[in-house]
Amino acid sequence: MAADHYQAVFDALAELPQLYPFPQGGNPNVPANADYSIAVLQRAKAAEERGVEALERMLGVLLDG
Repeated sequence: MAADHYQAVFDALAELPQLYPFPQGGNPNVPANADYSIAVLQRAKAAEERGVEALERMLGVLLDG
C-alpha cells in the first residue's frame, strides 16, 4: 500500500533533525554525519519510489476498471 511506503519516507526523514537540530544546524561536513545522512536519504528515496509505483498501479486499476 502506498501509505506504508510514505510512512517509511517520513520515518527515515524524521531521523535527520536529530543530527541537524535547529537553529544550530549540526555539522554536515563530518564524514560520519555525511555518510549517515546519505544513507537516510537513499532509504527515503527508495521508499518514495515504491510509493509512486504503488500509486501508479492504483491509477492503472482505476483507469482500467
